[in-house]
Amino acid sequence: MSIGDRIRRKRIGLRLTQLDLAKQLGITPQHVSAIEKNHRLPSIEILDKLAEALGVSIDFLVNGHSSILQDLISSIQADRRLSQRARNTIFLMLEELYQKASPSEKRIIISYQKKLNRNAG
Repeated sequence: MSIGDRIRRKRIGLRLTQLDLAKQLGITPQHVSAIEKNHRLPSIEILDKLAEALGVSIDFLVNGHSSILQDLISSIQADRRLSQRARNTIFLMLEELYQKASPSEKRIIISYQKKLNRNAG
């Protein structure tokens, strides 16, 4: 599977249109389409924004490697209707996961906790 295929699959899984994703990235929908069709490779800057917007790591986009933790976070991010109670439960789960996480997973957990805090207000 190519980088474009992974981007397209994650975008569709999150129920985002190419226009939605383009707005988040600050590029045109045509640019997103070209990346997904492998006619164009994303720049490092766009790759970083893509990873954040899709809730995956750059490693996943480039190499297809993912962790269970990253998959969990991606699934949670797809549902933007989380109640405060659900957010609190997720915080508790993340704290437990953090204790056993690798250094890279710890960075992901911290990043996600910050996003939850921003979205809670």
